[in-house]
Amino acid sequence: MRSALPLLLLAACGLGRWLDPASFTPELGTLHLLTPLLLLAGTGFAWRLLGRLGRQYALNRIGLAGHRLLLVLTGLGLVMTL
Repeated sequence: MRSALPLLLLAACGLGRWLDPASFTPELGTLHLLTPLLLLAGTGFAWRLLGRLGRQYALNRIGLAGHRLLLVLTGLGLVMTL
C-alpha cells in the first residue's frame, strides 16, 4: 500500500505522463527531514492565529505571552526528540 501511494498521487495530479512514477518512492530520510519543518510551520501558524484571536477578543497580554511560550517550548521539544 505504501508503494502505491506515490503512484496514486501522481495519477491524481496528472503528472504521470511527464514524471517517472517508479522514481517516486518514499524514503525515510526525506520524511525525517520534513517533520521538523512541518512542526515549525504549525507553530508559526498557531502563533499568528493566537495573535489574531488576542486582538479580536482583547485577551490579556500575560496570557498571550504564556501561550506563546508554551507553543515555542512544545515545538522545540518535539523537534529535539526527532
